[in-house]
This record gives sequence, structure tokens and C-alpha cells, in this order.
Amino acid sequence: MPLAGIRSPLITSLVPLARSNEAFLHCLLCLAASQYTLANGVTTPRAWEIYHRGEAFKLLMAALSDPKRATSDEVIASILVLGAHDVSHLVNSVNHASAHLFM
Repeated sequence: MPLAGIRSPLITSLVPLARSNEAFLHCLLCLAASQYTLANGVTTPRAWEIYHRGEAFKLLMAALSDPKRATSDEVIASILVLGAHDVSHLVNSVNHASAHLFM
């Protein structure tokens, strides 16, 4: 395995969680697509970001309706990642808007 010996929390915690939980995987892919889009100067979401966000929400809604899964680590982590996604868009929107308002 090429990642053997790496002790980064990203590798030791998030990757196994994404491999075992489809909702969390879609949350990470949504966040990655968003960051890629923003890093390239695009301020509106692209199709792959919207797709992964929609899949994440669909899977999360199913998990939240199941009392046994609703408070699982996977569901909580997924909600946190989607929150980070929304905050990054909010901050970018404020920065973008203020750049035009306060020229």
C-alpha cells in the first residue's frame, strides 16, 4: 500500500471513513470540488460540486431518519464537512461582494 507509514490524521482517519461511508465520501468530494473551483477563480458552483452535494444530502437524510445511525461518527463528520463547505462559500461570497462594494 503506497500510504503505509504515513501517520497524517487525513490518512489515518478521514480516508478510512470515506472508504467506509458513502455520504462522507460525497461530502469530501463536494468540498474538494468547491476548493478546486474557488482556487481557479470561479465563484459559482460547478456541476460536479452540485452533484456530490446532492448525493451527500440524499444519503445524510436517509441516515438521519434512522435513529441508530443518526448520531454516528460518520453522520456527524459528514455534517461538519458540509458546514465547512458552506462557510467557505459564505466567506468567499462576502469577500467577493466586498471587493466590488468597497472599490
